[in-house]
Amino acid sequence: MKKFNRLISMLLALVLMLSFVSCKGGDDSESGGGSVSSESESVSGGGSSGGSEDNGKIPDASNPTEDFPEHKVSGTLHKVNVTPSEKRVFVSGGKTEYKLVYASTAYISKAASFIASHVFEATGANLETETSPVWSENAKYIVVGDKDFMKTAGVTEPTENIGSTGYGIKTKGNSVFITANGYDGYQLGAICFLRQVVGYDMMYDDLVIYEKDGATIPDMDIVERPDFDYRSGSNNAIMNNTSARYGMGFTDNTIFLAPQGKRYHNTFTYLPKDKYENAHPEWYCDNALGKFEHSQLCYTAHGDKDSLKEMQTIIAEQILDLAADTELKNVTVTQEDTESKCECDACNAIVDEYGSISAAIIMFMNGVDDIVQAKLEEEAANGTEKKELNIVFFAYHFSSAAPSKLDDKVKCNEHVGVLLALSRASYTHTLYESINSSPLSFLEGWKDYTDKLYVWMYQNNFATNSYQAMYNSFDSVIENYRAAYLNNAVLIMNQGNWESINSGFARFKDYIDSHALFDVNVNYVDLYNKFFKYYYGDGGEYMKQFFDEGIAQLRYIERAYPGEQTGLIVHQPLNKSKFWPFRMLENWKNLCEQAIAANKKYEVTNPQYYKAVTTHITVDSIFPRLYLCQLYPTSYSDEVIAEMRSSLATDCRTNMITHTGEAEYIAPLFESWGV
Repeated sequence: MKKFNRLISMLLALVLMLSFVSCKGGDDSESGGGSVSSESESVSGGGSSGGSEDNGKIPDASNPTEDFPEHKVSGTLHKVNVTPSEKRVFVSGGKTEYKLVYASTAYISKAASFIASHVFEATGANLETETSPVWSENAKYIVVGDKDFMKTAGVTEPTENIGSTGYGIKTKGNSVFITANGYDGYQLGAICFLRQVVGYDMMYDDLVIYEKDGATIPDMDIVERPDFDYRSGSNNAIMNNTSARYGMGFTDNTIFLAPQGKRYHNTFTYLPKDKYENAHPEWYCDNALGKFEHSQLCYTAHGDKDSLKEMQTIIAEQILDLAADTELKNVTVTQEDTESKCECDACNAIVDEYGSISAAIIMFMNGVDDIVQAKLEEEAANGTEKKELNIVFFAYHFSSAAPSKLDDKVKCNEHVGVLLALSRASYTHTLYESINSSPLSFLEGWKDYTDKLYVWMYQNNFATNSYQAMYNSFDSVIENYRAAYLNNAVLIMNQGNWESINSGFARFKDYIDSHALFDVNVNYVDLYNKFFKYYYGDGGEYMKQFFDEGIAQLRYIERAYPGEQTGLIVHQPLNKSKFWPFRMLENWKNLCEQAIAANKKYEVTNPQYYKAVTTHITVDSIFPRLYLCQLYPTSYSDEVIAEMRSSLATDCRTNMITHTGEAEYIAPLFESWGV
């Protein structure tokens, strides 16, 4: 993480007469899993509606798309009892009498170090480590994961089911005790402690805010478990950034094992056609014309039970090899990325009986799992603990629908999970709207078939030349997460631009995810206001106006061009001049320039902070600048358009913006411009 050093913090304090460590107000909610650092309290200006005609709904406190009380969920584990208290003085004059006590486990040590580093950044106080703690009510300890010392102090662990991802935080006497059962639990527990004591929140790895001064430690009795045990950051900027993943509360590592590292569309990696196709054509699908198209597996081996068993055994043996030397518990066996399914007589008979080819896939995967679990039981017979290993398959395209008839044959085994990819949803709308009736029916259909439902959503327009444009899934996403939670999902992967850093306010989506995947009942407007208050520094007012007008225009486009834009993620390109009037794009470019100018005062007094916020603004300026250069080159003189294209190319290269669409590199465009 790019941490602001103490000197920078002091400089900012002198400039503002109010350091970031004591910025009050904002969001003191107890929910969310984020972590952030900011060195300036920016203006959170209102912005204008902009756009065309009435421009649809503006995402403000009076009209948030996702604010449907009837879809709020109950039964989540967020017991947060926090009361301010003056009795535990934590930091005074940049010093603290508190010491860290923690277990030596690597991930517990990491959580303790994370706490220490952010207490220092927020307050200037060094938290030293106590290796020989002695309990008394007057002792001043922050205890992380030392369960023996907890017992000595008479502090009990949570009685609630916190799993491996939840945590408990409790004060007793002058001390604080943080306990959990696994890596994620201590990660999130550390974040929660910092949130309560120094007002920590992370918007990206280069910007952390502290809205409390850390003067005292409140009375705390907290037990929480994230609403989704696995929380995947699915934009390139998060996927490839370990500091942001940890500090924003995302699941820090992949949870999936896969053959040759290929997590998705990997059935042919297990059963490569060049190895098995000639000897076993029945392992691959027939198409509707009766010809061997072989673009997917046949999950019945054309009705040959012995051949089917051989298929399953080959896959099971590879799964066991993959899992031999790792603690990861989930292995993917996922269909290829084509629309073709097998239509042999055996497969068609299953479809006739169960209404979906997914029934054949479940039976196939259950058979693989039977072999895997029998082998694990055998290995555990010598007294070792049986390894937990789950097999996860795709429900995707032709297999999206669950079987229409539930019986023992198509109920997933205990260790078989479903990764439901809702690729045909319109994510500019909630799943509860009529346009998404089919995707919602898929989601609702799977909840009775497995206890391990993983849901793959999407947050970007993947069409040609549309990656960097705004895609309006901002205020619908929390509603969609609620729908997933209510249908027993345990993982959300909301895929964004996985190939490139993204413009179009993509970091706001990451920020929403960092909180909403932890607690689906968070309020979108609170997140919206806080993000624009801090992420762009003193330029937040201008960027909020840009954002509001962009959302309004996207809603207008859907109404004005219903045949061309419905919010689907593919085959609906956004790079059309009729969607984006010249004056609108030019105004947004100018707003970005004004936002950078508003932060100019930090260029000398706090250059690291200046670099962070100007980088944020520059990345989000790529969207209007790119479309101006592509759609309106003749609106400028030759000299001006040449300079615009040159600076655009420089900013894209500097900020690792490499794609304009899925598998569509931006470099050829720059080459065509000669820049």
